[in-house]
Amino acid sequence: MSSSSSGAQATSLAALLPGLFRLAQAGLLPERYRIIATSRGNLTDDGFREGAKAAVEESGGLPSQVAWRAFASRLSFASPDRLVDAVAGAEVALGNRARKLFYLSVPPVAFAGIVSMLGASGLSEDARIILEKPFGTDLASARALNETVHAAFDENRIFRIDHFLGKETVQNILALRFANGIFEPIWNRDHIEHVQIDVPETLSIGTRAAFYEKTGAYRDMIVTHLLQVLGFVAMEPPTSFSPKALLDETAKVAESLRPIRPEDVVYGQYAGYRDEDGVAACSQTETFVAARVAIDNWRWAGVPFYLRTGKRMAEKRQVVTIAFRDPPRRMFGSSNGFGPNELVFELGDPARISTQLPRQENGRRQEQVRRTELIVLVVAVPLAIADRRRQAERGRDRHALAGRREARRSRQNVRLGLVVGARRRSERQRNQPRQHKKTRPASMTPTHMNLRIRRVAAHSPRIRRNVSGASRSRVLHLYELRYAGFAIARGR
Repeated sequence: MSSSSSGAQATSLAALLPGLFRLAQAGLLPERYRIIATSRGNLTDDGFREGAKAAVEESGGLPSQVAWRAFASRLSFASPDRLVDAVAGAEVALGNRARKLFYLSVPPVAFAGIVSMLGASGLSEDARIILEKPFGTDLASARALNETVHAAFDENRIFRIDHFLGKETVQNILALRFANGIFEPIWNRDHIEHVQIDVPETLSIGTRAAFYEKTGAYRDMIVTHLLQVLGFVAMEPPTSFSPKALLDETAKVAESLRPIRPEDVVYGQYAGYRDEDGVAACSQTETFVAARVAIDNWRWAGVPFYLRTGKRMAEKRQVVTIAFRDPPRRMFGSSNGFGPNELVFELGDPARISTQLPRQENGRRQEQVRRTELIVLVVAVPLAIADRRRQAERGRDRHALAGRREARRSRQNVRLGLVVGARRRSERQRNQPRQHKKTRPASMTPTHMNLRIRRVAAHSPRIRRNVSGASRSRVLHLYELRYAGFAIARGR
């Protein structure tokens, strides 16, 4: 059962009814159930059903008229003074053992009155209650509301929720972190530069002026949705995925939050907000907020969390961006032009998880890679032609020729100062480990590459006189093989 005030009635229809309809389609609701809506507005059963149908169609369409008629037959509307009779009638229709669930999608100021009415009328008996965010307007009002709710309901029957946490992608943040050995070891201040949580909206406040003027974007979004998502991103590994274990870890994150300073918050208001119905002409209520938040613990010390949300923005998004620190890129030159290294969680519809990794851009570095590939091809073709020519001229046994050819290549590689394949060693040498000298150029620019080629070539008197043409190409090719994963040792 859902209870809503007139100011939040349109929002409740848009948010609650499509979700309930999808649960019914998925078979996740009981076989027999009733949904009773109540508010201060004057609605009939048919009027409520028409509004519910429009909300479902707007959220994704109706799969079939048959499915909608089956769902609509369970919907009804009752004014607050007739709510007790409507609930009693539904209990009789479903059976005396029907369980009651009250869902309050109302402004915080309306919670206390509704809960007190439920307790005084006896409707709270053996019932559960769901309280949607925000729970109060500040610490004092939240504590007072908590006492009021406990007067009518036991704690194990109270569910304070943030529907953002029900999104599958939000829950996948935990799965990605704790079920994968790749990300959790780097999920800390050593590897993450900053975190962004952005929820821009294209809609205006609509008919919610009475609610929004007393709440604002900060209370409506930052201290509820965005900080809850921050808790999932920043929490330590829970002992289990039980509600209590998750709550304990998110509470630790909340305790580690530094007080948000005024200089770390930016407020804004969209043009035309003061012209909305119900908004004061001199209203200072914010419709946009950007905040920088810091977590004072070992894992996140020095890592800023940027939270942003607003109404009437250019694009609707619900996204969490994990920005990783850049590695040293000196070998690629000073103006490398690489993009950011990010892991992105799209919480909206369709939900997805994507990553953005640096790659070669069009331009100078890509041309260098192409030249290196051409060198490999140009060197390989003449060698193959020469081998076929020698084989045709000598007419020797193919297997014997292959053996001599391998020996010849090994001797050539030793003269070049590099050893690619295995070469014969004495019994004494085989018992001694081969020493591999691993050197890395200062960068991959042509200047440093040429310098390294000349240093390697200088170890062989026979090619010291000529480090150009095919010989240079050969050396460069072998040098590139080393950094492609091949083990190459320097010959004596």
